Amino acid sequence: MKRKVFLILFLLWMAVVFLFSHQTGTNSSKTSGVIVKEVVKVITIIKEVPEDKIGDLTSKVSFLVRKSAHFSIYAVGGILMFLLLKSYNFSNIRALLCAVGICFCYAVSDETHQTLVAGRSGQFRDVCIDTAGAMTGVVFTMIIGGIVNKIKNLKNNQKNLKKGIAINPN
Repeated sequence: MKRKVFLILFLLWMAVVFLFSHQTGTNSSKTSGVIVKEVVKVITIIKEVPEDKIGDLTSKVSFLVRKSAHFSIYAVGGILMFLLLKSYNFSNIRALLCAVGICFCYAVSDETHQTLVAGRSGQFRDVCIDTAGAMTGVVFTMIIGGIVNKIKNLKNNQKNLKKGIAINPN
């Protein structure tokens, strides 16, 4: 059951990435522009920004928002693929390498797809950002999984102690 859920979620993730990539340059800018405007508004509330510097600020924020979107959406993809592979009992390192590799391949195909969309271009820098996002998502998942397993082991050891059963130090 878990496998099907992770597979469906990964396929949905792929569809979402495809739909974002299929937006024209104008529509893509409008989508991210909503967030950019809000971030710029907050920055200008916190810090006084001269009127002639608002354009530069908006451009920098736009770059950061767009690249953060690449990074975060691929972090999600990396997590989903890692969990799918772990459901097939892949070792952590094998699941990490395969999940990041699959996300890298999808990022390459995604950037290639963008070259066919009006007002868009494919950039190797974005492939690198996407891949870094996938790697970060997978490593984060591995760390959280390790912490959860340690907590489970501690609880099991405490239960066993109460029952008088010998504790496995591993």
